Formats: sequence, C-alpha cells, structure tokens
Amino acid sequence: MAQNPNLAVIERFVGAVLSGDGETVKGLCAPDFQLHEGSGLIFAGTYHGGDGFLQFLGVFADTLDIERLEPIRTYVTDDPDYVVTEMEVRATVRATGKLFSSSLLERWRFRDGQVIEIAPHYFHAM
Repeated sequence: MAQNPNLAVIERFVGAVLSGDGETVKGLCAPDFQLHEGSGLIFAGTYHGGDGFLQFLGVFADTLDIERLEPIRTYVTDDPDYVVTEMEVRATVRATGKLFSSSLLERWRFRDGQVIEIAPHYFHAM
C-alpha cells in the first residue's frame, strides 16, 4: 500500500504551527477549513479558515501554559482523505493554575492536498 500523501501535509502543518509560520498554516488550510473544539473546553467553538486557526492558536496559548504537546501515534484508513493522530498534552490552565493532562485524538480531513477539517477529542475535561 502506498503511503498516504496527507501524512506529509500533517507534518508540514504541525511544523509550521510549532515554528510560528502562519502563512504556511493558512496555505495548507482550504478556504472552507473548520477546526471544531468541543463544548467542554475553555476554547470551545468552531474556527473557520486559516485565519480562524491562527486565532485559535492565540486563544490556546492564552489559556494554557504548555509543558508537553507530543504526537504519539498516527492512524491511517483506507480513505486517504481521513487521518487520525493521537497526542498527549500536559499544561497549566493559566486562569486557575490547575494542571491539565489528557490524551487526545484529532481527526483530520483533506481535499486536494489541503486540510478542510480538524476535529479534536480530549479524553479528560479541563
């Protein structure tokens, strides 16, 4: 089975996020991109487009002092337009000083080499 080309898109996207390269992030997001953050989170909501994703990053950084955010596994499916990544996060909630530690799964969806949706699921609430 050939390697899923969208794995390279995830790698570029995550690398751009970690290096602060917002232009690359926006270029990898389809115009109709959506990030869905669950209702149990401080930063809950749907963020639209590349600019929306960058807005989310600001809210995320304002909310959490990240100690660890690390990919653990990547799951591929028969449909190359869907990939799931498993991550571990450990952070301090800035407003309360409370420790937040969770594993999470992110379902990524692609179209024509661009990300059209990321839907994270955290296993522990804040």
